[in-house]
Amino acid sequence: MGLTGSIILFLIIWWLILFILLPINIDNKAPNSTEYEGNDRGAPKNPQILKKFIITTIISVILWFVVFLLLNNDGFLMFIMNTFYINEIN
Repeated sequence: MGLTGSIILFLIIWWLILFILLPINIDNKAPNSTEYEGNDRGAPKNPQILKKFIITTIISVILWFVVFLLLNNDGFLMFIMNTFYINEIN
């Protein structure tokens, strides 16, 4: 897998994990809080975006590394191919 494919794969994994983590630990505003015009009542009080970005990046790096090892030219999948399908490859 080349550099461009690796970057694209990492970004896809990162966005997927981010969208999985976004709704976790959301604390909506209290019902008796002051509402301002233009604000949504369901908007979170503290969305903890930085914390979620950091957790997303850590999980994405781990998942990307596993997928990279599996898809690399000399990775696990090629080991399986060489072991069980040696006649079809050569």
